[in-house]
Amino acid sequence: MPDQPPDPLHYEMKLPPEPRKPEPRKNDDSPTPPPSPDPAEKAQQEAPNHKSKPDSDQQPG
Repeated sequence: MPDQPPDPLHYEMKLPPEPRKPEPRKNDDSPTPPPSPDPAEKAQQEAPNHKSKPDSDQQPG
């Protein structure tokens, strides 16, 4: 049983360096999700826009 407490303690002590890295990574993920939806929204807007442009070109053409 005394081996279990030291195990988690050791893990926590060894984890600090690792969790510290994931922390900044999570911060990067936060700004990363917004860019994801941005391109998606832009892609949707560009899709209809692109289709509208070709459609207009095809209509006059």
